[in-house]
Amino acid sequence: MRGWTPPAPWPGTCTAWSGAGRAFPSCRTRWPSPATETRMANRKTPMPSFDPNIYWQSYPDMLELHALGHWTDAEFTGHWENFGRHEGRRVADEADVPVDWSDWLYFSEWRDEFGWWWRQGALGSMVWSALVSGDNGLEFGRISRNERVRELTGLSPEALRQIAEHGRAFPGRGPLSQLRNEPLPWSTDAGVVLPIEEQVTDRFPSGADVVIILPSLRVGGAELVGAWHAHLARRAGLSVAILLADKSGVSPVHEPLRDAIVDLPELCEAATGRGWTDLTVETRTEVVTHAVAALRPQVMHLCHSWIGYTALATPHLARRLRASAATIHVSAFCHHVHATGNYDGYFRYIPEIVEWVDRFIFDNEWYCAEIRERYGLPEERTVALKYPVAELPSPAAMAAAAANPRASNTVLWASRLDHQKNPQVVGRIAAEMPDLDFVIYGSEILYDTRVDWAAMPQNLRYGGPFSSVDELPTDEAFAFLYTARFDGTPNILLEMGARGVPVVAPKICGIPDFLGPDWPFYVPDCDDVPAYVAALRRLHEDPSERAKASARLLAILRAERSFDSFADAGMTLLDCDPGRKSA
Repeated sequence: MRGWTPPAPWPGTCTAWSGAGRAFPSCRTRWPSPATETRMANRKTPMPSFDPNIYWQSYPDMLELHALGHWTDAEFTGHWENFGRHEGRRVADEADVPVDWSDWLYFSEWRDEFGWWWRQGALGSMVWSALVSGDNGLEFGRISRNERVRELTGLSPEALRQIAEHGRAFPGRGPLSQLRNEPLPWSTDAGVVLPIEEQVTDRFPSGADVVIILPSLRVGGAELVGAWHAHLARRAGLSVAILLADKSGVSPVHEPLRDAIVDLPELCEAATGRGWTDLTVETRTEVVTHAVAALRPQVMHLCHSWIGYTALATPHLARRLRASAATIHVSAFCHHVHATGNYDGYFRYIPEIVEWVDRFIFDNEWYCAEIRERYGLPEERTVALKYPVAELPSPAAMAAAAANPRASNTVLWASRLDHQKNPQVVGRIAAEMPDLDFVIYGSEILYDTRVDWAAMPQNLRYGGPFSSVDELPTDEAFAFLYTARFDGTPNILLEMGARGVPVVAPKICGIPDFLGPDWPFYVPDCDDVPAYVAALRRLHEDPSERAKASARLLAILRAERSFDSFADAGMTLLDCDPGRKSA
């Protein structure tokens, strides 16, 4: 990257980039020794079947070192011999190149019907066009076998393999038309990994005891869980760094953690002028891996970050993460069921990451037990925690709630407007209760369903999106309606309980971890409209029922959901030496 010079020395070393003793990004030792460097310089040929040019093309961090001119072929060879192959890295050969690599290179630029059918594998014969041949005729046969294409590219097996994968993943964005006029540009991501790592090192020169990898710190349950673990680490006297690995953004509710947050998308744009999602997934996972290595934590905690999961599921990156962190924790909450019925979720990564993870952490006993049984995890490698509510009510507030049950005609619903949360059923419930007012708050996140507001009954209105429970009209509601199809332990229920709002919800998944097994306002199924109507009617018509429900919610929170009780349970997960990197 122009205008950027590498750090000297490399974090964790005492040697500069020039001369002998350069340090490698996946280790913190001085290498090579003068004797080794002399031996490597005198070697006439590299290891059999090893080509350093293919090696640096294969991995973003190696690619960047080559693009910046920091390493010689001998040093790439030395890294492979001493570290790369032990990390699980490999070098592509001819067998890794798809037979149709240039077909993908070519047809990735086609956006018409023919290109679409070809990508479905429906056309048996390929077409050779004037884009490459320079004439107006068509030539039948596989483009992959055309010598003109090979001449225009002349790339290594690893480059050809990546081109084919790129063509499959991003149709319409192929580079073939450029090849008529110029060589294929190499490494658009060069100059990203190292400058971002330098920024992380500058922020945390002593590293961090605990590193938490989150998708972002916007509003969301996973983000809140990550924040609770950050507060827990601080309670234990440990230093903490929070890596935002998927999206930029910090909700105002998380501002107290601002000094611990490393917003990688924001940092990427500031340090390199590149957008985070413009980078390949491989580069983003490499950045996260380098950031963790620079921070050298005692505990690395992965919490619902797709980039984090992808890194941990990539063998050579997982080995480096494992070498950088003494302990690795992974959080999980519930499965995900798509509108089509597909059973999905981050649990699918477990077979790929289980050997690297010390403890899987859940927010409910139901999912904890399910995952233990499904994957044969021993009990000591799983734990379910009761996460706290942000602010517990005082005893005086509890007494006031019991003495003054809410009296109104308003039913409140607030959550994501996605398939999981089942917002459509609210309209059917409202249609059966025209004497009550229903108000819905939330926004679409996954865009896997669409609420038809025009078809909603007149006694239902949309209140808009919200970023904090404090923005919701909880004082105006006599009940909170929750209609999810599946869930962990929803934080929104804890927040409603803390405000004394009675809850009507299905008895599913992790909800009983909060409400208990015998909550009187459960419904048996998330789509059971008559059951919702009956529960809401009981609460609306009987002030004593509302009072008892409010008092019970508040009592549960005070008994089980304080930060102190969470800290007592969670502290056992932080088997660290307090202050090791805090000084």
